[in-house]
Amino acid sequence: MIFYLILLFALDVTLQHAKLWRALSYFNRLKQNLEILKHRKNTEDFEIQILIPVLWERGIISDVINYFSKILENSRINLGKISLVIIGSIKEINDPNGTLETAERYITNHKLKNINIVKCPILGSKATQLNYYINQNRGKHIWYFIFDVDSRPEKNFLRLFFSGKPLVKNIYQMPSNYLSNVSDHGNPVRNAFAMNQTIFSLNTEFYNSLECNPLKKFTSNSLMGHGLIINQYLLDKLGGFPDPVEDSRLANIATLRGIKVKMIPIFDYSSVPEHLSTLLMQYSGWFFGQIFIFKDMRVIFRKKYSLNIYLKFFHRVIVNLYWIFKTPFIVGVLSALVFTRQFNLLIIFMYIQILNHVKILYLNRLSPQNRLTTKHIFHSILWDFLYSLGPLLFFIRLLKKRISKNSSLELLPKTEKNKFNTN
Repeated sequence: MIFYLILLFALDVTLQHAKLWRALSYFNRLKQNLEILKHRKNTEDFEIQILIPVLWERGIISDVINYFSKILENSRINLGKISLVIIGSIKEINDPNGTLETAERYITNHKLKNINIVKCPILGSKATQLNYYINQNRGKHIWYFIFDVDSRPEKNFLRLFFSGKPLVKNIYQMPSNYLSNVSDHGNPVRNAFAMNQTIFSLNTEFYNSLECNPLKKFTSNSLMGHGLIINQYLLDKLGGFPDPVEDSRLANIATLRGIKVKMIPIFDYSSVPEHLSTLLMQYSGWFFGQIFIFKDMRVIFRKKYSLNIYLKFFHRVIVNLYWIFKTPFIVGVLSALVFTRQFNLLIIFMYIQILNHVKILYLNRLSPQNRLTTKHIFHSILWDFLYSLGPLLFFIRLLKKRISKNSSLELLPKTEKNKFNTN
């Protein structure tokens, strides 16, 4: 039995290597095509708005505004009307030293233009903040670029994106790149997360969206709350972002309503928390968004859909189950081999485990600045033993909320039926 489990694991490792290599090849090729076209002038009449929802971010908001203000200035020549919108939460609106107040002082002191501050008066989530703002723009031709405060997209991302002539009926997503957080003398766990999350963004999220993917019709859509690009036209049609999770649930809605999600070869560079506790809390929050698939799946059983719709949702379930059980599987196999004294199989399993993480060296193809080495392979292995802690922490938090019977903190509210309406 254990032998066949190891064989299955080896096949998965081989597949992951092949997918990452192919994803990197297509990413670089598509990026080169956009680079050739990036100086093409825009002839369409639309507005561009970069939206950044914020909460308790006064320590870094000045750096955020400084970074994006330079992008606005450099992109305005070819693309026309562009603005940056900082959307605050009611949770800190009355704080004299809050994020919005700090942002306003920075904008005034540096005499910056085309940067707007919006105060959302409705208590809720990130989706609540976004919906409050976009509901004021119904019927307008606006492209929204949604980022987090730690997002640092490529500086020419606007020119690259519009050189590809995007369609308003599609949703676009930048893959995430965390490699800037990797260092030779840095925290090994932080390095491991940065490398493996970048790989996941490429060989799962990016690869699944490629037309060349032989299983594209049966793999689920992926969206993140940062690096997400969508037009007001489509948001009007959808009725805004699903609350309380604006990204993964939007991907579920797109699947049901036949809306294409296109991953583009432009990176959104993101940060990794310094401390393990913060990192795991973030990881738990991501799983919170993904777990809604089990709620949203109820919609597909109320009507008849095509087989590939059911398979797409089933694929997302498999991805989540993999997230939950990967670490227990690895620890279980290692323990079983040690206790049964099958040391030959133990060596083979550990060798396959190392080979699995050799693929991080492929990431050096992305940029000559990447210098991942053998040392980083062993850092990467650490993540296999932490991979399932995010889901575990989520279930612990969920159990605590249930025990406290605090309905206002319910982690799995009901699915909004109207957003999934395919009519």
